[in-house]
Amino acid sequence: MSILIYSGRADALGEQLQEIIEERFRNWTIEPYTGIRELSERLRKPLYDVDTAVLLASTKRDLEGLLSLQDILCSLPLILILPDTDHESISKAHRLCPRFVAYARNGFRDVALVLGKMLERSARLRKAEGR
Repeated sequence: MSILIYSGRADALGEQLQEIIEERFRNWTIEPYTGIRELSERLRKPLYDVDTAVLLASTKRDLEGLLSLQDILCSLPLILILPDTDHESISKAHRLCPRFVAYARNGFRDVALVLGKMLERSARLRKAEGR
């Protein structure tokens, strides 16, 4: 069972997000991606083992790139972290059908809490299904 992490360009914000998730969710497989092409290739493979995706759009350009994967991303439970609270960004974000929307400037505490709840739910569903 795995968590996909997209952090756009490899910068301090993306590294901070990845560190928090790796530290808090050590028992999960974590698949980090920094490029849209790389993420797209992964999303085109079977996703039966992916429990959730955490996507950091640190720029409007990152958000546009993620929107190009909208059809696939809408099928995954996902947390989306936006670069700003601009009305246009929020409107675009909802086209990806996220379960939770956060903002980069607020840190990742809430993201980790919500991710924990999502993973608990996923584990319960897998157990109920006998997987």
